[in-house]
Amino acid sequence: MLPAILFFMMLLSGGCKSDKPAPVAIDRFDNDLYFLLKHPADRTFEQQFAKKYGDFLPLYIAGVLQIRTLGGDPPMRALRRFFSDSLMIAIYADEQKRMKELPELSSDLAGAVVQIKKLLPEAKQPRFRIHFSALSQSVITFGDWVSIAGDKYLGKDYPHYQGAYYDYMLADMQSQYMARDAVHAWLQARYPIMTDGQLIDKMIVNGRLLYATEQLLPGIGPARLFGYSDAQLEWIISNEAAIWAFMADNDQLYADNPLTETKYLGEVPFNTFFGEDAPEKIGLWIGYRIVKEYVRKHEGSLGELLKEPDARKILQLSEYNP
Repeated sequence: MLPAILFFMMLLSGGCKSDKPAPVAIDRFDNDLYFLLKHPADRTFEQQFAKKYGDFLPLYIAGVLQIRTLGGDPPMRALRRFFSDSLMIAIYADEQKRMKELPELSSDLAGAVVQIKKLLPEAKQPRFRIHFSALSQSVITFGDWVSIAGDKYLGKDYPHYQGAYYDYMLADMQSQYMARDAVHAWLQARYPIMTDGQLIDKMIVNGRLLYATEQLLPGIGPARLFGYSDAQLEWIISNEAAIWAFMADNDQLYADNPLTETKYLGEVPFNTFFGEDAPEKIGLWIGYRIVKEYVRKHEGSLGELLKEPDARKILQLSEYNP
């Protein structure tokens, strides 16, 4: 007969469900293409590859790699010609090594899928893929797919990034930001950001997507959400009221010129209005904080928030006053 304590522990272990989300499938286009390039004589695999990725290859070749096919040039020949470059194949080999195991990404995306089902039940669930981009855009979306460029997240210390990117850009080129960028891209494809309007409108609409990204990735935290160091996060929290006052006093909230927008919304080394200690994306931070205040004071679903067409309504009802 089993001891009572051991029997009780067995009942607990067998009767409780794990809180860990079910693993999410990540399609490894990058692995398949690399194998194809390294085994040009394997015609069977080539046929399987072409069949599996037939809908993706035209976008990948023309849109991601930006290869100009020469009149009827078969996709496989175009790919092999492109990857005959020794530097490119060296970077690809490094991507294969550094992206071999991705437990954090898989866990983050699994959590995001759970949150999507819960908070955006009307949305069709995304499917995830990893591709090699030849240092092109970090994430692309097509249909239900979100495809992440593995070679854009090899770490800020990666040798082939040095000299090709500014230091402030390298901070985001780390694997810990893959899930964030994938979820944000999926949201942006479903709820496009306006390209017109004044600065305050764009701050709020962009801030809304960042808030939604945070909701779909529980535990991400504001530092990882914005790509801020601890010092940058501390600075912007401490100076939030001063930033808002400066923008209001200098008539910047309703600006509609690209230069001002870039300083507040774009990726820049620092915001020239506030000095070198100020991080980038200051306008996005303020927009995000406005949205958080709006949500705190008004009930509604995440879907309703994302579909709200009036950014000024969100500003007014947030009663934002840092």
